Amino acid sequence: MVEVIKYETSKKNEWNAFVKQSPNNSFLFYRDYMDYHAEKFDDFSLMLYSNNTLTALLPANKVEKNVYSHQGLTYGGLILSQQSHYLYLIDYLNSINSYLRLKGIDHLIIKKAPYFYNENLEQKTELLLLRNNTKLHTNLGVAIHCNSFKYPKPNLSKKKLSLYKPQISDDINKFWDILSAHLKNKYNTLPVHSLSEIKQLSEKFPDNIKLLALINEETGEMDAGSLLYINNNIVKTQYISSTLSGRKNRASDALYYNLIKLFEKTHSFIDFGTCDDSDGNININLLKAKEKFGADTFPIFTFTIDTNSIFYL
Repeated sequence: MVEVIKYETSKKNEWNAFVKQSPNNSFLFYRDYMDYHAEKFDDFSLMLYSNNTLTALLPANKVEKNVYSHQGLTYGGLILSQQSHYLYLIDYLNSINSYLRLKGIDHLIIKKAPYFYNENLEQKTELLLLRNNTKLHTNLGVAIHCNSFKYPKPNLSKKKLSLYKPQISDDINKFWDILSAHLKNKYNTLPVHSLSEIKQLSEKFPDNIKLLALINEETGEMDAGSLLYINNNIVKTQYISSTLSGRKNRASDALYYNLIKLFEKTHSFIDFGTCDDSDGNININLLKAKEKFGADTFPIFTFTIDTNSIFYL
């Protein structure tokens, strides 16, 4: 029998200890990351116990009669133990549905992490949900599998590439100015994180959040940069931007080349994120820009589960 309880702060250490041992762990799932923007979300994270032993977690938040695998995170879904086999998963999801129905919840929306964020590369949650005809939406992700990666011939001249010096930088303030100005001018929007939020997170997770900057050798200025989320053997470009002069010198291309060179020998995957516009259509230019560096595509699954549904083998 599976018991489902709602997370409370007294369970923080137990929650974090479980995340640490999970094969699909991520620093995003630690409570210090999840709770930095607690005031923005109605947390509805769940903890699942089998015979009084914690066996699974669901980072989540509630909006009216829907529960989401947390909207403040890039990805989510059930966090499982090494011992969570396929048959157990059926009990977990049915127990979650029963719990949510009693709480007046109509739907559970789960945005799964890409398969390579699981050290076992397993996809049993996706398999179970697909076999039970769960409503599915897909996004187009782009990543480099470093173990089988062949570095493409640079389409930048050596002079352009040599103009820039890559470095891991602490100057998040400068990069945030570049990023904010670009998003404001092009999309009339701002970064998802505020500067104070991202600085707070980088201080709490200094090994996981790093800024790769491209410094113009002639001017000494930062012309481009990418805020990286480093999780185990995966490097993700969480934010990437360049200045106007950087765009004239194709600094973003130089940034991609240097990013790959820096991490291809030490990490298994470089995740370039999605290529979907806000309207759901694929951004062809963005896709082509990433594919020319040797990246390949993969699906990102979002499942909408009716809490009245029952899962079967």
